[in-house]
Amino acid sequence: MTSLLVRSSLVALSIPIMIYVYVPVWSQPRKWIGPNHIARFQWLGHELTVSLIRTTILAAFAYWAAQIAVWTDNPARRARLATLIPLLVLADLLGAHFFDVPTIDPRYWTKPPESVRRLKADPGLIRVWGRGDKDAGEPGYASEPIDFFAVRDSLDWSLPSVWNLNASKWHTPMISRRLLRFTEHAAGRNRFDIESDTHIVLGRLVTIQLLKHRMVDGPGTRVGTTSIHRNQGGLPRVRLAGSPVYASDENQAIAQLDRLEANLRNYLVVEDPTHPLPTASAVLGTAQIVEEIPDRVVVEADAATPAYLVLSDTFDPGWSATVDGQPAPIPRGKIVVPRGAPEAVAVIETARSKSGTLTLRGPMVPTQPFPPGVEQGSEERVAPDGLFDTGYACRIARDRGTIVLTAPPAGITATGFYRFRQSEVDDAVAAIDPAAVIVAVPDALLGQRLAGSARDGAAITSELEGLGVNALIAGAFRPRGIAA
Repeated sequence: MTSLLVRSSLVALSIPIMIYVYVPVWSQPRKWIGPNHIARFQWLGHELTVSLIRTTILAAFAYWAAQIAVWTDNPARRARLATLIPLLVLADLLGAHFFDVPTIDPRYWTKPPESVRRLKADPGLIRVWGRGDKDAGEPGYASEPIDFFAVRDSLDWSLPSVWNLNASKWHTPMISRRLLRFTEHAAGRNRFDIESDTHIVLGRLVTIQLLKHRMVDGPGTRVGTTSIHRNQGGLPRVRLAGSPVYASDENQAIAQLDRLEANLRNYLVVEDPTHPLPTASAVLGTAQIVEEIPDRVVVEADAATPAYLVLSDTFDPGWSATVDGQPAPIPRGKIVVPRGAPEAVAVIETARSKSGTLTLRGPMVPTQPFPPGVEQGSEERVAPDGLFDTGYACRIARDRGTIVLTAPPAGITATGFYRFRQSEVDDAVAAIDPAAVIVAVPDALLGQRLAGSARDGAAITSELEGLGVNALIAGAFRPRGIAA
């Protein structure tokens, strides 16, 4: 009975979720009015009807089996009846996915489409923006046979990263609100120019739409099921910028996008309360990418005048920046949002402790370890005034009123964005070769790196990789200059 109650509760909860998902069908009725859409809605209605009948029959049969099992005195019979319940659940799942394609040809991932080969052959390629004729969330998209290889041609979704192409389309379905608002308010092809999109890959129907809004020129070059359009106005991916248009918060920045319209590519809308550059500043200098790996981009800039450094890349909240190998500063004192607004609320407060470490206080700062017991050591991390000691050594840059991190906590190795407890690293290596040694050494770019010494470094590397240990640890025993 408990299982039946749980399933009934899940069904009851799924109904409002389904209504929410299909709200656009009623709130935006003119969005899907084509003959194909109408046919897909009819198919969807048929599928929902069949699934409702199927699930109702199976649920009734499960209820009957459960009732018989409750009242029977024969343990063997009760066990057989109980076995039917999960089998009925499997029958419902198999019935719902009867026509689904379980796998696709492995060449989907290993053989690039013709559009990729064309793009890589163009020396002017910086970034690509792709859009297919259909979205995965479009009603009925998966209700008809799909040519999976043709779908790849437009390089939509996260497909460019599969073929090592720089793209401005999101690499994840989790799209930030800021990015969504930018794409909605950046007028016309300004969006492509600012994001350094030199090549636009479109499906046939999307090409018609973008031509209508003058976001691309001409029909483009036909490649497979798509067309490739060259955007001559794409700005360099890394560049020095002046002429800032300052905004106090996100809403004001959006208002500036609307105000600048077609002139947007000639300005830099930035939320910077310090206003370091005059609004009419000219910029002299160059910037270029000298090294790039998945978790680090190194830019060499030669600026004859003060300027902002702009990098067109997919934003990640874990980003941090260094200038000449030194960490970018952290604001000292209370940090408020929205910055500069009268109703701003303090979300965190930073300070330097008497022992020279960074301390934090505020609603975003944890005050207890989680899960309980995970914290090692008995030292008190939270002071009576509520400031939490992070253990990171820091110094105060008094000329700018900021805090600069100088070293990780004792016993912690900080390599780029990664943090390792050194004792755990030592234990992992000692379990393979007790005589091996691994230590943290300074690194100009990463802050620290791991270096290992052993009689058979290749064997230790192979063992660590087999255990799934982070590549930065396993690679510590490789000779310098050999990539992981």
